[in-house]
Amino acid sequence: MIYELRRYGIAENRMVDMEERFREVTLPLFKKYGIELVGCLHTTRHVQVCGDQVNEVPTGKSQFVFMMSFADAHSRQAAWEGYHADADFLAARQEQAEIIESMDIEVFEVVPSAD
Repeated sequence: MIYELRRYGIAENRMVDMEERFREVTLPLFKKYGIELVGCLHTTRHVQVCGDQVNEVPTGKSQFVFMMSFADAHSRQAAWEGYHADADFLAARQEQAEIIESMDIEVFEVVPSAD
């Protein structure tokens, strides 16, 4: 099992637009290409821990965070290839560029002993 975490920095006052785009464009494409959404959240701050010191730090920007799962690396690659070639994605791509200011993607594999 492969998990992918995406963290998008959203332009000021555009979170509602991001949510709408995700609901109307992204989720139908996920279904079409077999991308399973594990969860979706917002974050506006994070906590830094260094030794005994704990600091809550505002990020300064709203973040839209979501996690997906895939059967394996090949399934992940095939799903994203289809997604990025899809006419609905291509039509919405310009709007995406106006809403999403930054993107961070992390891919995780399950630790065998944790199954």
